[in-house]
Amino acid sequence: LPEIIKQLSKGPREGVFSTVGVDGVRRLFAYKLFFLKDRSSPYLYIRIGIPEEQALASAKKSFLRSMALVAISLLVAVLLAWLLGHILIARKLDRLVDASMKVGQGNFTTRTGIEHTKGELGQLARSFDEMAQSLESKELERRQAVEKIQQSEEKLKEAHRIARLGDWELDLIHNVLRWSEGVYELFEINPAEFGASYEAFLNAIHPDDRERVNQAYTESVKTGTPYAISHRLLMMDGRIKWVNEICRTEYDPKGHPVKSFGIVQDITDLKQVQEEREKLIVELQQALSDVKVLSGMLPICASCKKIRDDKGYWNRLEAYIGKHTNAQFSHGICPECARKLYPELY
Repeated sequence: LPEIIKQLSKGPREGVFSTVGVDGVRRLFAYKLFFLKDRSSPYLYIRIGIPEEQALASAKKSFLRSMALVAISLLVAVLLAWLLGHILIARKLDRLVDASMKVGQGNFTTRTGIEHTKGELGQLARSFDEMAQSLESKELERRQAVEKIQQSEEKLKEAHRIARLGDWELDLIHNVLRWSEGVYELFEINPAEFGASYEAFLNAIHPDDRERVNQAYTESVKTGTPYAISHRLLMMDGRIKWVNEICRTEYDPKGHPVKSFGIVQDITDLKQVQEEREKLIVELQQALSDVKVLSGMLPICASCKKIRDDKGYWNRLEAYIGKHTNAQFSHGICPECARKLYPELY
């Protein structure tokens, strides 16, 4: 009660306040003070009190109902936003992510499948699809170029096989030698058993030619001039092959040798033909020499018909001709000599 009187005394002439009554129940009070004319003190107090819980029950109910409606509306709005976002945005983003992963794996034919609208996702999908199309075109061009290179390499290998030709490259900095398939076939060496170094290459050369080949290559690197040399190879079974090598060397800006490049060709058949040709020439020259001796002036005895050779010895006619030609003699007697030697028979 004192609190109520205090609120009535100090407050405005009318108003509403909340306080706990003498019964311990919080109430809402409405009051009004009445004054007589020209008096400063009220002559009458009128107040009405109602329990606060009772007074606010309807309002609380309306408030809770409103809050519930607001919460439900908010939840519905969130669900709708999620659904719309999932349909309009999340699915499109999933498509973009999936397409990006496929492109990253090398599948340049993939596309997002998103309509190219004016929105940000539509423009992003357009840019991605155009990029994928460009990558697909470049990949096709790359594959075609690789196929052409492979075809050219196969043709080159076939040409090397036909010409029995191979190429090699020597890294002078790391002493690593690379041989083509043609060189391995020509040297009859298994790539898995080859040491792939300059020293291993020298060991494959005929022992009598190693120093000459090494000197020719060393001088070429030293002078910076290409070299060509023919030398022999000694096979494991004792056969000998002839090869012809041509080499040049590249240098760095300071003039230090960096790499040597060369080709090697099997010329065994050519060497055999040359040797046979030279042998035939020698035989022909000897035959021609023999023919000249017989076609020249021969000193012959007017009586016994013996012939004098270049050393001054006299030889029987048939012996001399048989020695210098392929002619052979058989002995007989002519009718004139027979009548002279055997008159009793004629």
